[in-house]
Amino acid sequence: MLVYAAGSAGLAALVKPILDNVLVNQERLAFTAWAIVAAYLLKGVGSYVSSYLMVDVGQRVVVPWAISCGSCPRCLRGLTSKCAATTQGTLAAFGFGPSSGPWGGMIADETHFLNALHEIVAAGQTPADEMLARYYGAWHGDLSRIYAEYSY
Repeated sequence: MLVYAAGSAGLAALVKPILDNVLVNQERLAFTAWAIVAAYLLKGVGSYVSSYLMVDVGQRVVVPWAISCGSCPRCLRGLTSKCAATTQGTLAAFGFGPSSGPWGGMIADETHFLNALHEIVAAGQTPADEMLARYYGAWHGDLSRIYAEYSY
C-alpha cells in the first residue's frame, strides 16, 4: 500500500511540472514521459503486492468445526469440542458420521463449515472474541495458556 501511495503521490507531483514546463515550453518531455511510466509501474507493483498479501491473509482465516452449546460445564471451561449437550458418542465433532449426531457426514460434507458459522452466530461471538475475553480475563494476559487450552 505504501508503494502504491508513493506512485500516486509521484503522479500528483508531476502535474505542476507538466503544466508549467512540459506543455508550455516543451522542456524535459522525455524525462516527464518516463517519470509517468515509472509512477504507474510503481503503482502497479504496489497494487499487486498489496493484493497478494491480502489474499494470503484471507487464506489464514480459521473457523472451528466443533459444535457446542456454549452453556454446559465443559463449554464454560472452554472445552467446546467435548460439549456434553451435542455429543452422542465420544466427540462433539462435526463431520464424523453417526458418532457426531445429526450434523453431517464425513469431512467431505461441506455443511460442517455452515454449522461452524451457525455456532458463531448463535453464540454471538467469534473464536477470536472468545480468546480475547480469556486473555484479558481468566488468563490475566498470559498468552501461553492458549496452547494448553486450544491445542489438539
